[in-house]
Amino acid sequence: MSGVSYCVMGLWPIVGLCAVLLLGGAARPQTGTLHLRQVNPPDANPQYFPRGVFHKNAEASDWFARWYAKYLRALEEPSLFEKADGKAVATYRLLLVSSFRRPVVIQLEVRANGTGLLTAKMTSGIHGELGPVLRDESEILVREQVDEFLSREEKANFWTMPTGNMTKRPDGSEWILEGRSKGAYHVVDRWSPPKGEEYFEACSYLIALSPVRPDAPNRREKPERKRDEGIE
Repeated sequence: MSGVSYCVMGLWPIVGLCAVLLLGGAARPQTGTLHLRQVNPPDANPQYFPRGVFHKNAEASDWFARWYAKYLRALEEPSLFEKADGKAVATYRLLLVSSFRRPVVIQLEVRANGTGLLTAKMTSGIHGELGPVLRDESEILVREQVDEFLSREEKANFWTMPTGNMTKRPDGSEWILEGRSKGAYHVVDRWSPPKGEEYFEACSYLIALSPVRPDAPNRREKPERKRDEGIE
């Protein structure tokens, strides 16, 4: 399946990839060739995600891992996948990648005494054209706030949710929630989860607590659209 290309407009590269997979790529074995043009650096040094976690086709999974790792690097984030547990009882990190808003990452470290450290960052740029970190703020959460998030996370069955979801659209946002606890790691990727769903309620609670939330850049900051990026 060659000669297919998509321009960078919102999340069009991801939408294009999902269309290819749904039209036939998903049914191919892991060793099948999808002719994906990897435009982002490898997910390595550090490695943010387990190999093959986003899709059963290794090449497609690598495409998503590279895409999300690019944002985490720009936000100057460490790897939760490779990270030792340390003093935190559990760590959760929500990456928000939107069509028309600056990328934001929100991390919650649950402490042994039941309180939490919430850290949020925002980088400049949209459409994959990323600049320096604009904001980096932290807040201490009381036990009641941490318990509320953990209750919502448990209702969502986060630790047993499937990672990938091929429901993608041209506009919207990717909600990628990672978790690390007692040596275990898990990640869930959803496109604009519907309001009312348990996953939405857990993630939206973190967003509500965050001192940094996604916002739209001004027009002068918007980069030029580039063509022929993503899939061939």
